[in-house]
Amino acid sequence: MSAKLLDYLKNKFHIESDMELARELGTSAPTLSRVRTGHKAVGANLILAIHDAFEMPIKDIKGMLNGGQNDGAN
Repeated sequence: MSAKLLDYLKNKFHIESDMELARELGTSAPTLSRVRTGHKAVGANLILAIHDAFEMPIKDIKGMLNGGQNDGAN
């Protein structure tokens, strides 16, 4: 579900690449690549970075990571 979250952020905020998304989140493109491919979990630091950068509620972020039960549509 990590890839779904990253794709959602890129689409919603008109971000064209993982490199640009990484810059917005204060992380590296290789880190996002590992998250996207499932080699690295989305940890608390990345969840907080998403929350801070995009003002997305943590509940919505966690919902998307847990199968999309709360997809941020509200």
